[in-house]
Amino acid sequence: MLDDKGNTAVYMLYMMTRIKSIAANSNVTPAQLAEAAKTEKIPVKHPKEWKLVKTLLRFNDELSKIVDDLCLHHLCEYLYDIATAFSEFYNACYCIERDAKD
Repeated sequence: MLDDKGNTAVYMLYMMTRIKSIAANSNVTPAQLAEAAKTEKIPVKHPKEWKLVKTLLRFNDELSKIVDDLCLHHLCEYLYDIATAFSEFYNACYCIERDAKD
């Protein structure tokens, strides 16, 4: 239950913390991100990027399944899928380029 690997609460919290850390270090506000998503094409090249995007795009289908079946465990399974896809993406791709001065 307290294992930081696999489908556990600790793993899910760790992934959430990692995502929030990247967001905080990006120096991009949610409003700036929303505007960029409307006006710019975001290139998706790496296979792990594609996997993450495909996982995120399942949101509406997963939500419909949860509402129709009233089985909340599907939400936990979907969140775990997001966490693992993000972890693979994070390990394979740079999220934030480091400043050249470092």
